[in-house]
Amino acid sequence: MKLPCDVVTDLITIYHDRMAGEETIKAVEEHLEDCEVCRELYESYSMAEDEFEDAILEGPEEYMRQEFEQVARRQRRRRYFYAGAAAVYIIFSIAIYVYVLLDQLKERKYI
Repeated sequence: MKLPCDVVTDLITIYHDRMAGEETIKAVEEHLEDCEVCRELYESYSMAEDEFEDAILEGPEEYMRQEFEQVARRQRRRRYFYAGAAAVYIIFSIAIYVYVLLDQLKERKYI
């Protein structure tokens, strides 16, 4: 039994998953042997299905790794910000202390 291309296109998903009956599987295989367009469609579907399964299996680990990297980056930036702010505060405090000290020394005429 020769199947038309549009019927084979509809059957490719159940053929790939081996959910079709034996007669349907044989008919689709015969058609795929003869029709290059449907064979390429089946091969591209198979590759896309395999890539999708790989993405599902690897997805959560990759997602968690990316999330961890983002959190680590935010914490690093926050740590640098606070360290910089502390350094500016210390320098500013020392500058004020020196200014006040020099001002008092001028008033007492030590300088």
